[in-house]
Amino acid sequence: MTLPKQLISTYFLLIAAFCFFLFPDIAEAKSWSIPEWRSEIQIQPDASIIVREERTFEFEGQFTWVESEILKQRVDDIVDVVIFDENENQLSAPEAEITNYTDRVHIRLNFSAQDETKTWVIQYTVIGGIGFFEDHDELYWNVVPLEHEAPIGRVQAAVRLPEPAEALSTYPQTVYRGSYGSTDQVEIQGFPDDKTIIFTGENILSNEGFTIVSSWPKDIVADPGTLRIEAQVDGKRAEGVPIFFNGDDTGFVTPHAFQLSSKEAITYLITVQRLGHSAEAQELTIRPGQTESYMFTLTPAWWWKVAGIVLGLLAVLVWILPIWGFWKYYTHWRKLGRDPQTKKTIIAQYEPPKGMRPSEMGTVVDERVQIKDITPMIVDFAVRGALRIEEIKKQSLLKKTEDYKLIRLGEAGPDWREYERQMFDEIFGKKSEARLSDLRADFYKKIPTLQQSIYEAVVHEGYFDRQPDKVRREYALKPILILVFGFAGLILGGALWPVATVLFLPIIFTGVIGLLFSLVMPKKTEKGAEAEWWIAGFKEYLSTAERFRLAAMTPETFEKFLPFAMVLGVEKQWARRFENIYTKPPSWYVGTRQAAGAFAVTNFAAQLSGFTAATSSSLSHSPSSSSSGFSGGSSGGGGGGGSVSAG
Repeated sequence: MTLPKQLISTYFLLIAAFCFFLFPDIAEAKSWSIPEWRSEIQIQPDASIIVREERTFEFEGQFTWVESEILKQRVDDIVDVVIFDENENQLSAPEAEITNYTDRVHIRLNFSAQDETKTWVIQYTVIGGIGFFEDHDELYWNVVPLEHEAPIGRVQAAVRLPEPAEALSTYPQTVYRGSYGSTDQVEIQGFPDDKTIIFTGENILSNEGFTIVSSWPKDIVADPGTLRIEAQVDGKRAEGVPIFFNGDDTGFVTPHAFQLSSKEAITYLITVQRLGHSAEAQELTIRPGQTESYMFTLTPAWWWKVAGIVLGLLAVLVWILPIWGFWKYYTHWRKLGRDPQTKKTIIAQYEPPKGMRPSEMGTVVDERVQIKDITPMIVDFAVRGALRIEEIKKQSLLKKTEDYKLIRLGEAGPDWREYERQMFDEIFGKKSEARLSDLRADFYKKIPTLQQSIYEAVVHEGYFDRQPDKVRREYALKPILILVFGFAGLILGGALWPVATVLFLPIIFTGVIGLLFSLVMPKKTEKGAEAEWWIAGFKEYLSTAERFRLAAMTPETFEKFLPFAMVLGVEKQWARRFENIYTKPPSWYVGTRQAAGAFAVTNFAAQLSGFTAATSSSLSHSPSSSSSGFSGGSSGGGGGGGSVSAG
């Protein structure tokens, strides 16, 4: 890109950014709001509540769905959910999808709207939503859920009693507005008659709740009476124990409070039971206007006690499994994964193992092909005269950036490895030059192929009998299966019998031990072990070269061994040994940061470090993806609530 085009691009980017900050609405592809939310809350004589919510949405842009959740919070149940359109036509699937879960009701409305206003009515019946107190009855209700990304223009909630109440206006009425747990109260209500309380609010911000507390005199609504069922085992409170009425599973678990829906007392044969435990059934009566509780004591069955003893013995035995597993994996590693032992003392070596390339050296050292083993190939190509590296500084109005240009000077030689040819071809293809920044788009896709080629090369050269990556995968398979079995047992066993989890923890530990050993199972050949010993001596020479053969340290030596030093991570130490020897910049690297005056090899090493970092980033860069949308799922302190989202 030429400088004038660069300046033009920057100019338009600045204009776009300026417009974005001045006019943020321009950047929004679509938006939505709720101009009005009307809630009719009809209190029934039997203490049930019929709620009818009329929600009006205003869409700007293309929208295809609205999702809402009504939480069963502080209530026994929500039933009889129906949805109507603005013309009072009842909707069914696929226009309206209703799913009634244990803890919430999920609603999805499917439609097509473009820059328009739409209204839906959601009606449902609430069971057990009224609180009964000594001097009054009360509804504590989240009219608007906390989780709504869109603002709401106006809210109106009308609480209608089944019959007139004397001095209704003297009973306290409150509205809570704000985030979850907010205690900010505003008294916004009216009494159009002696059986209706009106609550209103305006400009409800996104994620701001609107919770009402409405009270009225006693005897307007029949107190259904409450019976709370709890359970204990060995003197400790037990939660999640299924409750049975007259032999039938109620679907509820302890602790749970049941409310009477009749004005007459009703007696049930009630018990609780879970796996291996039961309690004696009791005839309990739920009486109108009374709140009672009963604690069941669970006793274990005989076979459960025997199972506990067996489990204890198994737990002792199964914890031997990790010890046995370690011994088994260790002996297997000594036999099939341990490298041939070289008992020779490490001494300085003045050149790499014969015939070894830099990428192969890095792979032999740690038995892995990493990006640090691939990037020095470019410097190696340059040293061998196949390309030239040119550093480029990009100057824009906003920032300075650096890039590198790779210029093709020749072709792959006959002595090149197959993976080196692949690397060279992937960089240039049929082009004569390539920019490092251009490789960021899709070069990362080629990395696995290059890695496989290098693995094949170290096997072909006789350093390994089998590819290290395949050996690791093969030996990791069984431990992974053991881990899957262990975690599955931990989850399922914990759900059915929490004590049984002790049996699966040692299985998981055994799987972890197996995975750790799989990492060291690749085995070098005699040649590979000898090469590793040689590499250790060569690294010592590169790091402390002033101690050895000073006369042999020529500029050609520096360049020849530079890619190897980069693979081993000692290129800076290697460069420092040549401060008074390597005094002219190489022809294969053209930098822009070299200060005026004498060439300094240490500065050149720093430039190469920057090039290596940029190359690693470019070659391994994988473009990220993003997603957006509205979502939620919370409520205020009262009953109901939930979330509203659209898209």
